[in-house]
Amino acid sequence: MEEALDVLNYIGIVSFTVSGVAKGIQKGFDVFGAIFLGVVTALGGGVMRDLIAGVIPPTAFRYEAFAGISLLAGLVAFWTLPPQLTGRRSFLYADALGLAVFSALGADVAFSRGLGPLGVPFAAMITGCGGGIMRDLLAGDVPVVMRREVYATLGLLGGFAYYALGVAGVNRALDAAAVTALVFALRALAIERGWSLPRRAPGKRFSRGPPGAGAWRGGARGRRATPAPSR
Repeated sequence: MEEALDVLNYIGIVSFTVSGVAKGIQKGFDVFGAIFLGVVTALGGGVMRDLIAGVIPPTAFRYEAFAGISLLAGLVAFWTLPPQLTGRRSFLYADALGLAVFSALGADVAFSRGLGPLGVPFAAMITGCGGGIMRDLLAGDVPVVMRREVYATLGLLGGFAYYALGVAGVNRALDAAAVTALVFALRALAIERGWSLPRRAPGKRFSRGPPGAGAWRGGARGRRATPAPSR
């Protein structure tokens, strides 16, 4: 079971590293900057979770294999990613896989430490989104969790799902795999259909009117959300 969770962890590290390197390439960073961004993206969420939970030193610093795999993945990605895979769409899907994996693993760590139905989802969200927040800030962008896209809410949802499965007594590895699949599938749907959360324009009342006025958008008739150009 632990081996399965380790494999899932490595998948998440590679996915988030690639998303960070792709962001660095988009921004014109040099090899150090792009790989640094990838490592921060891969390990940042877990470090944030551990610091909040009082785990000192954080797991990422105690198990050097995590940083080593991220560095290796960053080097390979920087030198071998074809141009068509450094664009926004490929970045979004690599980021979605990282979000899904680390939301599940964050929930697993929190549940195993005895956190409750609110603590587990919060830990899942922090672990899944923390690295992306650091990546976007270092790249000079507004973090995706602060924009309209359906993102951090999926980390919370994954945490609630993991807690329910854990209480039901399902196998930990199966719990994590199921939550990973759920979060990734929903994030992929959000990307494809342009789903976004309601927002309110400054100085105006909240409206459930047409797309762009705070409505949940998507489906055949909805316009796609328009994220920041860098994403």
